[in-house]
Amino acid sequence: MNPYRIVRSEAGLEAVAPGSLVCPAYSLRTIFEKEDTNAWVEPGSEEAFPTAAVWELMTGAYETIILDEDREVWVLIDAAAPQPVRPPRADDSPDYLTRARPGDRNTEWITHATLAMARAEIESLIGAGPAADNMLIYAREDKNRIDFYPVEHINAGASAETLPW
Repeated sequence: MNPYRIVRSEAGLEAVAPGSLVCPAYSLRTIFEKEDTNAWVEPGSEEAFPTAAVWELMTGAYETIILDEDREVWVLIDAAAPQPVRPPRADDSPDYLTRARPGDRNTEWITHATLAMARAEIESLIGAGPAADNMLIYAREDKNRIDFYPVEHINAGASAETLPW
């Protein structure tokens, strides 16, 4: 894992923004989150530690001889850093997904550009006989979303005549 940035002084550690996560260099066993000025907490704990104590703990200076210029703490998540912005999905990205597994298809997930195409896929899978398994149509119509959510459910045993559309 690569740190977002490296801090090499106690003052630099105190300057880290609240909400940031830090750990000792090359060791993810101990992680602290900056809660406020001169207040650090371990995730899941309510006890706050001062910056000086966290600096000493993270740099290992309490157990062996370490030169000050060799001390460093990794900032894993910098709360003050600009956050990445996910660009919207392309206009031609698939917005619908069917989940069905017919006998000869090796995958159960098929993407579609429109709801009509997804419904046509279900209709073709059912054909003249009843649906062997449950089938679902998922959608993600909002171009800012990356996750699909179910919009239509077809029970096993449904026929083309009983489809909800």
